[in-house]
Order: sequence, then structure tokens, then C-alpha cells
Amino acid sequence: MKKKIISLLLVLLLIPTIQVFANANMAATSNYLYLTPNEDGSVSILNKITGPGTKGTEFAVPEGATEVNVTKGGSLENDKIIATEEIEGNINIEFQYTLQLPESGEFKYVIPQVDAEFIVLVPEGKGAITSSDADLTTAPAMEVNGGNYVMTGFISSEAGQEVTLKYDPTGTPNPTPTTLVADTGASTDTATTETDNSSANTSDFEKMWADSPFGFINPYLFFAIIAIILLLIILAGVYFSKQEEKSITKASTDDNDQAFKLLVANRQTLLDKTLEIEEMRQNGEISEEEYAIKRDVYRDLLIKVSLQLRAYTE
Repeated sequence: MKKKIISLLLVLLLIPTIQVFANANMAATSNYLYLTPNEDGSVSILNKITGPGTKGTEFAVPEGATEVNVTKGGSLENDKIIATEEIEGNINIEFQYTLQLPESGEFKYVIPQVDAEFIVLVPEGKGAITSSDADLTTAPAMEVNGGNYVMTGFISSEAGQEVTLKYDPTGTPNPTPTTLVADTGASTDTATTETDNSSANTSDFEKMWADSPFGFINPYLFFAIIAIILLLIILAGVYFSKQEEKSITKASTDDNDQAFKLLVANRQTLLDKTLEIEEMRQNGEISEEEYAIKRDVYRDLLIKVSLQLRAYTE
């Protein structure tokens, strides 16, 4: 019964936490452009898109793209990239293409999803990315899939957001204090500056908590209270277990005392009976034959009782 009560209390305590994460949209959307400059002035781009979506979701081929090749999770149909694979409500598409950039180095890209993490990865020492209509942030160069890349990007504010990018092959990236995440496909590498990755996560958690039914209470205070309650439950469980163990030990001791007293009483009764039939034989109240039978019976019982008593005293 105590175990059932403790289990019920634990479930009740965990309900707020479960609701916070159940109400949160945990499926992040990522849109990455791996840019490689070519000797003829063009650039080759590997575009990786991951996030919520279903089979049949369409993505437009970037304007001016040539040599388009879908390498993962989709197919090319009438200048559209069509998702062909879906895992638990998420798609993962990769396609390659080439862009012949103008002298200005500018090209446009339409980010199809809202709140998508849009990042352009340029090999270290191969130039820089800027934008005339988006507030970009840049992380220091780091290793991604065996190569060093400089990552520049932002979070899209609306679905179908168009951004104008400018690639300068001789430019020098200017890192800014932010956090960018690079998805390499087979594995995920997280690129962080020495600023607040933890604070970003904390802000996300606090936002989820504020949107939950328990947003009226400080989450850290709530979990501190939970920790105290859990500690009290554990201490109560230990206390009740000790009390139950003492009760069992006491009951066992009482039973042993009662059994010992009963054996002593039985032994005394058998001794009295033995003396009684001896007197009856001497007074001629029973025959020798009857005396011998009763004497043997009392003797056997007395031996058994004595052996049982010895087990208690040894």
C-alpha cells in the first residue's frame, strides 16, 4: 500500500513537467547552405533542409540554379524539390546545385519555413557572406565533417522569407557573439562561441514553462519544491520500512517467547503425568501392562519436548 501511495505522488509531481514539454514544439527546422567557390566564378551549393514536414512537401529550386541534383530524401519534378521520405513527421532533404554569380556576388534565397535556422557555411579562408536585407550573425571557424567552415546566418521570421546574400570570395568574416548549429547529416556538430548557449536553452525552457498551465510559478522554485518533496518521500519510505521491520522482529520475538513457554508447560505436564502413573501403579490402580504403555508414551513425548527446548536455549 505504501509503495502505491509513493508511486501516485511521484506521478502527480511529474505532471507539470510532462505538460510543459508536451505543449512545446520540440521539432526544430534547419536550412543549411554549404557554399564552395569554383574557379570560373560560380559557386556550388549543398542545401540541407530538416524539420517538420510530410511526404509531398514542395521546395522551390533557387532562381538561377543549374545542375540541380537531389541526393537525399526527395526528387526533382518540374523545378520543384518534392519530399519523398518522412520519419515521425519530419523530413530530411539534401540537394546540390550551381549558381553563376554576378559581379556583385549577390544571389537570392527563399527560406520556405518560419522559425527556420538558416545558416550559410563557407570554407575557412574562402571569403565571407553578408546581406543587405537580413541581420546576420557569424561564428568563428570550426570543424564540420572534416573541414573548417565559417557559419553565418539567422532565424527566419516568416515562411517564404526571401533573403539577399552577397558572397565576397576575398572578404574576411567578422565573428559576432552568437550561437549557430551546423547539421552535417550523419552527425550534428554544435558551434558555440563563449557566449550563452546555456542562456539560450534557459530562455527556451522559460518560454515553454510560461506557456504551460503552471506559468504562474517560477520554474526553478517549482523544481526546488519537487526536490524537497521527493526527499521527504524517500525519508518517509525509509522510516516506514524501519518501523515495519521492527514490528516484524517484535512479532517474531513474541511468537518465540510464547512457543517457549508452551514447551516448558508441556514438559512439566508430562513430568507430572509420569509421577502420577507411578503412584497409580504403586497403589494398584493400574496394571503393569497399562503402566508400561503410558510410561513409554510420556517418555517419548518428554524427549521430543526436551529437544525442542534445547533448540531455543542453544
